[in-house]
Amino acid sequence: MVVRFIEQQQAICAVLAGDRNTWHLMPKDSEITVLEEVSQLLGSLHEFTDILASEKQVTLSALTPDLEHISNEILQEQPTDSNLTKQMKEIMRKDMLMQLRYTEEMKNVLNISSFMDPRFKGNFIENLDQTVKGCIEEAMLLASHLILDALSTEATQSPSSSSSTTTTTTNIKEKSLCGLLKKITAAKMNRVTASVQEKVDDEVKLYLSLPTVSADSDPLEWWKAHVEEMPMLSKVARSYLCSR
Repeated sequence: MVVRFIEQQQAICAVLAGDRNTWHLMPKDSEITVLEEVSQLLGSLHEFTDILASEKQVTLSALTPDLEHISNEILQEQPTDSNLTKQMKEIMRKDMLMQLRYTEEMKNVLNISSFMDPRFKGNFIENLDQTVKGCIEEAMLLASHLILDALSTEATQSPSSSSSTTTTTTNIKEKSLCGLLKKITAAKMNRVTASVQEKVDDEVKLYLSLPTVSADSDPLEWWKAHVEEMPMLSKVARSYLCSR
């Protein structure tokens, strides 16, 4: 609406000037200047939001770079900006920051999702080491479910206790065997956990060694192509790169 008014201001002013009763509606030069500055500032945001709205598939990982672009590029003060434009940018930037007061948990989710996107990796993360640590913990958490399921299946398939007719000596032996099996299972879990930790660490090193892909690439398709190389991290990517 503001853009249309600026485009048609000469015609509008001509119509208003033709009737004495509408002279008081004639916009002043200062008001036209304000409208032009508002239009220029909102035009950049309008173009950006139009691009986002036209996307059919937007991942959570795109949120951090988009917000950084708005804050550090579109709303960044320029030497040529007027005082009014600077004030508008400052108000809009503060309002955006107030809307983005995320909890630590949400910040962690955004950081991991950005890191797991091969287009960005650590480019938009303030504390990369902390994010990598969180990513490893998430991979271990997803892997632990598989470990526990495997151990649970193993325990279910182990010999059951004997009937009440068994002798006292047999019961004692079975109790001792159960205790031994618990130790064996615990040791097995420790070995498996250590092995999984090494695999996750190796996958993170491999992922960081690979170059970032172009911004127009599909991160989900990229992970499909690398799932065999990094099966643990691919589970994390599938959880965090969901389309919104």
